[in-house]
Amino acid sequence: MVLDAGHGGTDPGAVGPTKLKEKEVTLSVVMKLKEALEQEGATVVLTRDRDIFISLANRVKISNASKGDIFISVHANASSKRSAKGTETFLNTKKKGTNSELLAKDIQKSLIGSLNTTDRKVKTDNTYYVLKHNKLPSILVELAFISNPTEEEMLRSDDTRNKAAEGILEGIKDYFNRGK
Repeated sequence: MVLDAGHGGTDPGAVGPTKLKEKEVTLSVVMKLKEALEQEGATVVLTRDRDIFISLANRVKISNASKGDIFISVHANASSKRSAKGTETFLNTKKKGTNSELLAKDIQKSLIGSLNTTDRKVKTDNTYYVLKHNKLPSILVELAFISNPTEEEMLRSDDTRNKAAEGILEGIKDYFNRGK
């Protein structure tokens, strides 16, 4: 499995009202998820394992060179509307559409249950570089809105980050156990 912690290094991603950086949240959740997946016996490839900048093209190169079954890019959403809230998952229907859609639905459902956030649904976006150029079934998860003061505070919490990792893990299990 290929896990992509969004942003990093010179690219902080979105920054919340109290200055929490998206890159910190995404790396923390991905490292927790990696540990949980490895405890389940999975082999995990990371696009980054520390606070460094990795270009979108290099993230895709890492994924496409792997022997991975799936690619998950983890992000925290942002909006100019401070009231925007919830969790959503994106996929590219032109690349591994059916498998990406099943993966997105399983992870979205599990994350909503784990984080108890507003369900902003699974959405199609055929422009995200890491989804558009990936050979694997690929999704991009927006955990919550870092721009929303309540959700920023939630994302700051280690407990929430653990729940996010658990939610993604359970969604991955549901995806791989489908039809069994």
